[in-house]
Amino acid sequence: MDIEIRPNNPEPPYKQIVSRIEYLAASGKLPPDTQLPSLAELSEQLNVSPETIKKSYALLKDKGKVYAKQGVGYFISGVIRTKSRILMLIDGLDPWKSDVQKGLSDTLKHNSDLTIRLHNKDVDAFVDLLDTAIGSYDWYIVAPHFTLDRNKAAKLISALSRIPSGRLIIIDRKITGLEGNFGEIVQDFGNDAASTIKEMKPHLTHYSRAVILSPSAGLYSKEIREGLVQELSKLKMEVRTESSYHSSMMALGTVFIVLGQTSGQIPFSILRDCERMGLKLGVAVGLVTYNDEPTNEFICGGISCLTSDFYKMGCLAGEMINSGQVSKIRNPFSIKLRNSL
Repeated sequence: MDIEIRPNNPEPPYKQIVSRIEYLAASGKLPPDTQLPSLAELSEQLNVSPETIKKSYALLKDKGKVYAKQGVGYFISGVIRTKSRILMLIDGLDPWKSDVQKGLSDTLKHNSDLTIRLHNKDVDAFVDLLDTAIGSYDWYIVAPHFTLDRNKAAKLISALSRIPSGRLIIIDRKITGLEGNFGEIVQDFGNDAASTIKEMKPHLTHYSRAVILSPSAGLYSKEIREGLVQELSKLKMEVRTESSYHSSMMALGTVFIVLGQTSGQIPFSILRDCERMGLKLGVAVGLVTYNDEPTNEFICGGISCLTSDFYKMGCLAGEMINSGQVSKIRNPFSIKLRNSL
């Protein structure tokens, strides 16, 4: 049987066996009523004790995944599911994750049961959630929004490596060092930001100065900021980066690029100062935010925005699940040009 015990896997052998048999059954490689190897046969194949195999089979039986025939052996349960069970582990609920969920649901239609759990950017909480979920779902969609040091990165990769091959889809952020057969639908934050500057170059010609307002605590602010500076520096304009906004920064011919959530105070402070000083937005002063929100379309005739297509991100994840084939994709990213530029 297609089972392998990984010595470096922190998950004990009996759990590795359970996870693998659950995956083989869910994927149809072990159809209902298939007889499993005997305790002695699988023990010899995997070089583990018969007690380990017995413990695995007992756990599978308790979970309803296998049944036993007295004196004959263990068999895959005859219950056939028509829907895929999907777990989405994300950092929190925001408009962008809602767009991912909508794209996923629209693509899968009624062919799946989706469960959403929040890890709140806490690696330990993420690992705990994943440990209790392994084997209970057919697909795992993960948004790994964490501030990672070496130890946390190792812990995250170890946890993700326990997900059965071909059943993991990473969204939004690439995980360096993770190996194996898994899907990716991710942003390339620095290059994405740089590419949009090239796209909006004709709209920047009447500005002499660019101010990038980048909160130091932002998870991806450094990558985005560096991509923006790289391209803006090629234009004939002064480029500044600041962690916060002050009214003294407001001046004719300035375009402000605001990173972080646009529902915060900074964009509204800029709009207030424009009105106070009689500077027309989109002509005398420019404003661009990062990641779109519904209100951006209506404020002051529309706020221009650099944004990833989060709805498309969900659609692409759904397409992988529908096909059963994972791949690695760079998610679409663009600028939505509106009245503020």
